[in-house]
Amino acid sequence: MNEILMKINKNPGINQRTLASLCGLSLGKVNALIEDIEQNGFIKKEIKGREHRYFITAKGLEFLEQLIRKSKETVIDLHINDKSNLKTAVILAAGRNQQFTEPICLQSIGQTTLIERMINQLTFLDIEKIIVVGGYHIDKIREVLPEHVLVVSNEDYKWTGTMASLAKAEPYLNEDFLLIESDIVVETAGLKELIEDHNRDSVLITAESGSGDEAFVEIRNQRLFKISKDIAQLNRIDGEMIGISKLSYEYFAKMMEFYQDNQNPYLNYEYLMLDVAHTYTLGYNKIDSLLWHEIDDVRHLELVQSKLMKRIHKKEKMLHLESLKVLVSECLNIDMKQVKQIAAIGGMTNKNYKVMIDDQNYVLRVPGNGTEKMISRVEEIKNAAFAHEIGVDADLIYFNEQTGIKISKFIEDAQTLSPEGAKKPYVMKKICQLLNRLHQCGREMENEFNVYEKIESYEQLLNELKGEYYDDYQSVKQQVLQLKELMDDLEIKLAPCHNDTLAENFIKDKQDQYYLIDWEYAGMNDPMWDVAAHCLENGFNSDEEELFLKTYFKQEPKEAYKTRVLINKIYQDFLWSLWTKVKEASGDDFGDYGIERYNRAKENLKLLADKLEG
Repeated sequence: MNEILMKINKNPGINQRTLASLCGLSLGKVNALIEDIEQNGFIKKEIKGREHRYFITAKGLEFLEQLIRKSKETVIDLHINDKSNLKTAVILAAGRNQQFTEPICLQSIGQTTLIERMINQLTFLDIEKIIVVGGYHIDKIREVLPEHVLVVSNEDYKWTGTMASLAKAEPYLNEDFLLIESDIVVETAGLKELIEDHNRDSVLITAESGSGDEAFVEIRNQRLFKISKDIAQLNRIDGEMIGISKLSYEYFAKMMEFYQDNQNPYLNYEYLMLDVAHTYTLGYNKIDSLLWHEIDDVRHLELVQSKLMKRIHKKEKMLHLESLKVLVSECLNIDMKQVKQIAAIGGMTNKNYKVMIDDQNYVLRVPGNGTEKMISRVEEIKNAAFAHEIGVDADLIYFNEQTGIKISKFIEDAQTLSPEGAKKPYVMKKICQLLNRLHQCGREMENEFNVYEKIESYEQLLNELKGEYYDDYQSVKQQVLQLKELMDDLEIKLAPCHNDTLAENFIKDKQDQYYLIDWEYAGMNDPMWDVAAHCLENGFNSDEEELFLKTYFKQEPKEAYKTRVLINKIYQDFLWSLWTKVKEASGDDFGDYGIERYNRAKENLKLLADKLEG
């Protein structure tokens, strides 16, 4: 039937005899099929004398369109229940970046170079065979590598793309391998998770970084559908490809088949991967909270050296997985053997882990340094239960009021919101719907989040820890305290608030439902605190903030609300800059985070004063 319908579409006015000839069918068979197609309304018949001629209808065109779309989205699984014990890796290090006099992979990050760290990571993960494809200053690369690493040359690196470099490794490959670009810094947990991914062909992706050189990806039917650096070519943005993939030998062979006819020397391997993905399944592994960075210029290198490596080292040191397994088994009173996997999934105030128990996934939250004096766990458990009851958070499984250790249900196929993702209009709509559900639920939390009391509490903790204040702290504090009179005049009605609405505290499930997690700062407060926090934490510019406020209020907000948002921004920057001082006095390192928020509070104080005078 489909073939006949296609022939009628291509040959309007065709008759049955010609159809039979074109399709290689008997006239009787064509006649029977034509009757069925006509009854379905897919074609119409015109009669001229004794001749019947056939034309496709709008309904027929719609049927063909759905058929073609479905065929494009149907792919073949290249592997049948076979698993790979990955032992090989290929590192692409041939290219030259004009901002550096040596290959990027030889740049220093701490006590080692980029490529030496990568080799150490792979060795730690039991990768036995490592192939490095070099080009620019290949001899210098050889000098720093261990003897067991095979170095292959792409002499044409000046005039070729990454696929040409990958092809140079073909003679040395006979099994599945990890493919890594040499200008990437990534935490070991990301590599480990990709290696253990059940897909033999899989691409590591994460949330959008906003770096300006992203390789965006679109996911459809649980597989990689599109890759492009041009955001305009994708129907939706599901993440960013970071230059680390896992390929089966069979998938690589298919790529090489395509490459045999290549006439574009600058072709990059990811586009050939996508060509093969039109026929064969290419999976993905998305880790939103992954610590990583691509080094494209000197600024990126300085960022990695000064900030990222500190965060990576700190995160990797905290992965005391065996002790955490013991902890989980004791909390839930289960056999430790039931705790199958534990993986870090980020956190700023606390440490969060994804835990697999038997075949079910959960989230373990371990409180960070000094939080026992800064947060009421009794209030937190009540507010977490409150959030679940009104439908804005997942179910709570275990909570210890003394230690703050929490185990909750893991939302499967969840995606953590990124600051870049939060700027999308349709995401703003989802977030505003959730916040309105919280703020307008008509119920009250038992505790109040009072910024003035929090300031006093944090000051007391800082004094006990013998921490240091900012130079002009007292004068800025007085300006902040004077805002109370202005807020009192606005006669604000308090509502249940989360009070920490940064992007990472929003997650969505596969049904596109959003949840708000981590309720340790929750309490009755001005709802504009949550609105202001979301604008601040996600770096909204003035246009994005205007759209967010209009979406939240479902109309143009009154000037009084805009004033409250600005005052709450000042409150937050001042309070969290003080919070940072307490955390650093407890042993944490937040870099420039505290002073940047403190300076922004001062800028907004001046902006508010100008606004009120005007």
